Amino acid sequence: MKKIIPSRLTIFAFTFIFALSFISCITEDLANDDIDAIDPIAGKWFLISVNDTDVTGIECYKDSFIESDAKNITFFIQDRLENGTCETVFDNRQTITNEEGFYYLGDEVIEINISGDKLTWRVDVNTSLVFKK
Repeated sequence: MKKIIPSRLTIFAFTFIFALSFISCITEDLANDDIDAIDPIAGKWFLISVNDTDVTGIECYKDSFIESDAKNITFFIQDRLENGTCETVFDNRQTITNEEGFYYLGDEVIEINISGDKLTWRVDVNTSLVFKK
């Protein structure tokens, strides 16, 4: 009976392929974790409050969100009109930067405060929106 002995090249090839696939899985997991570690704004945030009024169960508002990958930010905000229809107030994607805890859209500072799983955006003097991750 003839013994089959794998060549060194075969053993090396299998080891290399296994190591490469293992490293790529680890790198992907670390990349996803690094985004949250780099900038807490990363992720998808859903609107829960407008000027201290809970809007979680109200049509239009429950579809509103902010989503960021720490480099770009997408705003999709709807408002409910008095006649019950929805109006899209914001629907755009922009580049966002974080410099020393202050967020900028271009040269404009945007007043965002993140505490745990809540993000507060003071849109203007009269409007404050709270989102939950």
